[in-house]
Amino acid sequence: LPRCSVKPLLCFTAYKCRCTRKGPKIRYKDVQKLEIKPKHPFCQEKMIFVTMENVSRFKGQEYCLHPKLQSTKNLVKWFRIWKDKHR
Repeated sequence: LPRCSVKPLLCFTAYKCRCTRKGPKIRYKDVQKLEIKPKHPFCQEKMIFVTMENVSRFKGQEYCLHPKLQSTKNLVKWFRIWKDKHR
């Protein structure tokens, strides 16, 4: 957290949601790990992080996906179904 000694309200503008953009096209089978982090005071959206498999074209990179996009909702849904079947 940044220091807000002079005017604390100005510090709120420094915080933004990390998952505001649309990520690359991701297939649920290429996802190694999916994390859903809760809302926090500076961002009213939950944050959805995906870590990619090393064998995919993304080579283990982590992406933060916008939670309200239909493509993100579909990815989360299908990833969970796929993981439950392949335990």
